[in-house]
Amino acid sequence: MQVVNISCSRCGKHNEFDYSVSSVIDNVVKRGWNSCGGVLYCPDCVMFWKKVSPDRELGGAKNTIRVVDRLWEDDNRPGQWKC
Repeated sequence: MQVVNISCSRCGKHNEFDYSVSSVIDNVVKRGWNSCGGVLYCPDCVMFWKKVSPDRELGGAKNTIRVVDRLWEDDNRPGQWKC
């Protein structure tokens, strides 16, 4: 199984988990991560966002899953160096 690493664009908090449809839903969406455009926010920063920008919605589950999928694809392109 491939591992994906995600990090919050605001505070840098990170999470690492095996990449699959169910693990993205369990480890990201259900734990409160969210996104805006192509960046991710941890649950704490999502709460901060809602306090300081109550009129501006985040991307929601569908966009957040897309962001994680893109991160995994970028990390697993053919010819990419693995350390």
